Amino acid sequence: NRCEYCGDENGPFEIHHVRKLKDVSKGTEKWKQLMIQRKRKTLVLCKTCHTDLHRGTLPDNRFAA
Repeated sequence: NRCEYCGDENGPFEIHHVRKLKDVSKGTEKWKQLMIQRKRKTLVLCKTCHTDLHRGTLPDNRFAA
């Protein structure tokens, strides 16, 4: 019930999925670090964060929820 990237609780939410954790293991972006820390191939994101992630414009200044 919360975006794992920005902490938004209003929704709607979407799930970002990668095929393999190995694909994000060398990343320095905050969202990649969150996936590595949690050892999960999915992240629950609000629609805004998910859209920004796919556009490559997701800022690193948001906090981890």
